Amino acid sequence: PMQKSSLAQKFQDMGYHNLALLANRTLEEGMGLEQGFHSYGIAAKEKESSLGEHLLKAAKPIIADGEPLMLWAHWMSPHQPYSPPEPQALAFTAQAEPAADNDLLYSFHRNPSLLTFQDKKHCIGLYDAEILTAAQRIQVFLAGLDQSYRLASRGGLLENAVVVFFSDHGEELGDR
Repeated sequence: PMQKSSLAQKFQDMGYHNLALLANRTLEEGMGLEQGFHSYGIAAKEKESSLGEHLLKAAKPIIADGEPLMLWAHWMSPHQPYSPPEPQALAFTAQAEPAADNDLLYSFHRNPSLLTFQDKKHCIGLYDAEILTAAQRIQVFLAGLDQSYRLASRGGLLENAVVVFFSDHGEELGDR
C-alpha cells in the first residue's frame, strides 16, 4: 500500500526542521503523526505547564542557525479534570481546589438541573481558569519565539511564521 505523506514530511522535504511536543497521551508515537518530525514527544497533563519552555529550548538553536522551522505545540488545557494553578483558579472561583471528581463535571452533560448553583458556578469558574491558563501559556510561548527570532537578527515572529491556532472543542457546561 502507498504510504501517505504527512504535512510535517512535506515540510521536512523542503528543508524544514520539524519539532512537536504534545500534551495528549493518545497521540503517542506509532499512530503515524510523528512522521516527518525530527523530534516528537509527549508532555502529558502533569508536564503540560513546561511544554512551551521545552519546545522553545529545542527551537532556539535552530532559529539561531537560520534554519526554517515548523513547530507543533499542543496543549490539552482546558480539559477535564479542571485543575488550574491557584492564581488563575482564584480569578474565577472562591475555591482554588478542583471539583471533587469527574462525576461532577459529567453531571453537566447528563443532567445539569441536578447540580447546585454553587457546583455549577465552581465548575464554570475552574473551566474559565483553565482557559486563562492555556491563554497565558500560549502567550509566553509566542513571545519566546518572537524573542528567539529577534535575538537571531531574523526579525520578529510574525515576519518569520504563520501561526495557526485551533481548538478541538469547547465545553457547554449545561448552557444549551
